[in-house]
Amino acid sequence: MDRTEVDTITQVKTQHATLEDTVKNTALEAENERLRAQLRDYQERDREARERETWLRSQVDKLTDTVKLIEMAKPQEAEKKPSFLARLFSK
Repeated sequence: MDRTEVDTITQVKTQHATLEDTVKNTALEAENERLRAQLRDYQERDREARERETWLRSQVDKLTDTVKLIEMAKPQEAEKKPSFLARLFSK
């Protein structure tokens, strides 16, 4: 083999290696973009779930306050109206 053939073979091998690297890089870039999109989707879902949790907690707090008010009002209502037996025997 003469020098020209060796140089040609070396060039072909170099081009082949460069092409393989380009294909690998393109595949890695596509995978990277897919993973980034998936991460953005998961982050959005997490944000929405946190918003729902915050809203639900506020609803529970409001309902808890309402129940407390109702429970506080019950004894007052009972004092205003005598029981059935008290009404029966007071006549």
